[in-house]
Amino acid sequence: MLEVYRHYKGAHYLRLISALHSEDLAEHEVYRTLYDNPKSRVWVRPAEMFHGLTDDGEPRFSLVGAVGRAFPEDEAELAGFGYDTWGKGVTLDAFLAADLLDPDTRRGERWFLRDSAGEKVSVLNLLRLARGVVGIASVVTNPERRGNGFASLLVRAVMELAWIEDSATRFFLFAEERPQMYERLGFHTLSESEQHFKPALAMATGDAPLTPLEREIVRVYF
Repeated sequence: MLEVYRHYKGAHYLRLISALHSEDLAEHEVYRTLYDNPKSRVWVRPAEMFHGLTDDGEPRFSLVGAVGRAFPEDEAELAGFGYDTWGKGVTLDAFLAADLLDPDTRRGERWFLRDSAGEKVSVLNLLRLARGVVGIASVVTNPERRGNGFASLLVRAVMELAWIEDSATRFFLFAEERPQMYERLGFHTLSESEQHFKPALAMATGDAPLTPLEREIVRVYF
């Protein structure tokens, strides 16, 4: 799993890897911004400084948690986070069974965020719909841990990882509630002609007009 850190000034970063300097073998940390930084998305810093203290004696970077792909043994626990939201009228067992059979769940990648104590707190489903077109679905946080920004961190971290693979990747999602959260992550609401499943709002990243393929994907999925 990849660790998420909070800088003492407030911004969040995804630690990618440790590396050694080729000249003196000093250890460095390579990390990526979880926000838009016009100077660079990827940074490197001596490990001693990364894990050290500021002049005021506070940690320069504090561990928030870690992001990773779910294993089969994680599925039931993570799916259960959404039971209170999407499981109305059915038992928990029936809800979990239906989740495992859902075609989007089966074709997607479930990613989750755990906190600094190792407890799973948020989950989403990543759908690779076409080359450079990715859907984000079923974003939900453990009911006992909501309101702490975990879902936002998870979504942004997964987006950054996809952008590492293909910087032109465009993301789509349904906002069933809290579209403002996704706006802060770079999404915008698509035009009225692309809204096929109201009251949920179809949203996307990027300012370019939708391609014919993207319009068809929105029609089918969003």
